[in-house]
Amino acid sequence: MGAAFGLGNVMRFPTLCLYYGGAFVIAYVIVLSLFALPLLCAELNFGARVNKFSLYLSAQGRFGGGVRNISCLNSSAIVIYYITIISLLAVRACTFYGSINVGYHSDIPQTTPLFAALCCCALAFALTRKAHSRARLCALTVCMQTTLFGILAIKGLSHTDSLQALEYIFRVQNDAFADIQLWSSALGQALLSLSLAAGAMPCFACEMKGKGNPARFAAVILCANFFGGILSSIATLSLAYSCGMLGGISGSGIDNAFNIFPAALSTAFGSGHAAGVAGTVFYAVLALTAFVSAASLARPLFVLMLDKLSQRNAAITLCACIFALGLPFALGADYSLADYVCCNVVAPVIGVCECACFVCAALGRRKSLKVSRRYGKRR
Repeated sequence: MGAAFGLGNVMRFPTLCLYYGGAFVIAYVIVLSLFALPLLCAELNFGARVNKFSLYLSAQGRFGGGVRNISCLNSSAIVIYYITIISLLAVRACTFYGSINVGYHSDIPQTTPLFAALCCCALAFALTRKAHSRARLCALTVCMQTTLFGILAIKGLSHTDSLQALEYIFRVQNDAFADIQLWSSALGQALLSLSLAAGAMPCFACEMKGKGNPARFAAVILCANFFGGILSSIATLSLAYSCGMLGGISGSGIDNAFNIFPAALSTAFGSGHAAGVAGTVFYAVLALTAFVSAASLARPLFVLMLDKLSQRNAAITLCACIFALGLPFALGADYSLADYVCCNVVAPVIGVCECACFVCAALGRRKSLKVSRRYGKRR
């Protein structure tokens, strides 16, 4: 659930609801039911059947092993610029109270590389922790995030006429279903927010081997993902409506976090100590949410590296590479192109290839079963 309740779910989902209205919610449910649920069940089921993540999909030959490796590399590439996003959120958390009550600058670009280095150190530490320790961090993050956006939703809905903002979530325009962009956005959102075709879910399943039903896990994850997106949409759109900035919501979730929520928090909690504390907590929770997502996306490649290196050396090597490659973004380079390529181009291709591997595995198992039934033990 921690991997499926990330930053994209709480920051990007409301934007898509604003653009497409209730049509996106319906399209997203359809994509979850027809595509995300089977793929997530397959990832969890296949991951639970192998002893090590390095064996995942390798039974399908060189093609399956290549899909596994590319998915791990792509998910780690996302972490490279995610480190900068975490750093920006952490800087804003440290400076928000002072910017509201003292007049300090809320952005200090010079400190972003320092926060990126600290984040990489924390990532290396998190990667080497045992499953129960990482599970506790995920549970804490999910609880904090749900509580935070629940409070923000109540604050937003308590404002005069803010209920009108809910029309953007539940009003359905039938002609929107003919827009191919609606369905591609729903598919991309499912892949991004559920960490599908990224190696994260089968990697977790390897650690949960024999401890539950993968189908039940998949249903819980999808429900948490969907209702988390609805809750964040209610909070974001109602708060933006209350402060008159609904028209300023952009397609970038991180831009909305920096441009919409300062004014929204001031409107909801007043200008003063309460708004300063609320903003500090808000950006700290977002930073922790993004960190949990980064840790889940970096772990598949880390586990593959354990075949050659020790835990300590693998964590240090991986996080040092992430910091070095992400340093240009921390120094101010635009990461929007990298985000688009990793999430909207490479991830869907990997998803299709992974589905092909699962289909081949299912057909091969059916053929093997038919042969065994025909010839018995003389198969």
